[in-house]
Amino acid sequence: MRKLIDGTDSIELVEAVSLVVKTKCPNKYLLLDLETNEIYRGANNDSSKHWVKINYSFEKDFKKLDPKSTATAVYVREILDAVEDLLKL
Repeated sequence: MRKLIDGTDSIELVEAVSLVVKTKCPNKYLLLDLETNEIYRGANNDSSKHWVKINYSFEKDFKKLDPKSTATAVYVREILDAVEDLLKL
């Protein structure tokens, strides 16, 4: 079993499987690892590296915001709601 970031368990298979996305526009796709919270974007190249890790953290955006602002609270709530929706998939 693997523990996901939302606290749920996911069954680990004995052998690895391939997840294939066939597209003419690979960089429009994101892949979110629900165990490690890592994010990858589809790569626009012919190499064997089909996914490129994105080094992004919401924390850097939070530091720019005024914590006393109502707009900040709304922005943070929208991000948290979006993440919750992703975790429900």
